[in-house]
Amino acid sequence: WQSNMTDTQRELFKRGISQLVLLDSIATQADGHMADYIQNPAIKTLLFYIASQEGIHNESYTYICTSFMTKEEADAVFLRPKTDPKVIGATQAILDKFDEFRNNKTPKTLAMALVAMSALEGIRFTNGFVPFYYLNRSRLMQGTGTIINLINRDETQHGYTQMAIVRD
Repeated sequence: WQSNMTDTQRELFKRGISQLVLLDSIATQADGHMADYIQNPAIKTLLFYIASQEGIHNESYTYICTSFMTKEEADAVFLRPKTDPKVIGATQAILDKFDEFRNNKTPKTLAMALVAMSALEGIRFTNGFVPFYYLNRSRLMQGTGTIINLINRDETQHGYTQMAIVRD
């Protein structure tokens, strides 16, 4: 982190991890709200399970950052998504669908929220993982790259599951 990476690479890492923190925070809440609404016990349990995995992902990012950053540096990374207009803008359409569902719970708004969640899982997370694959390929932050690979597998399954629920 300190001796092998340039300032640009460290900034890329911080920007990437801050986006993942935001996305997993959104996913944890959205999956929980949807699970509360759904009556089918199997699907309800599955969505709560996915929400718990999203929480674990966030804990992983916290562990990663606090392992080599100062507390102040890590805190700044975790607060960044709340003020970064690019991150907020790229996620706003998805957030709007979650808000529509939360404010008006119907089968239609649930389906739209699940489609939005699939976009979050399949598009936004995939984009969020790119900096870590670049760093890993450059033989930097390889432990983080391994963790990101595992999280990526989870996110792929989450998106598949959410679309299967919509099709049902």
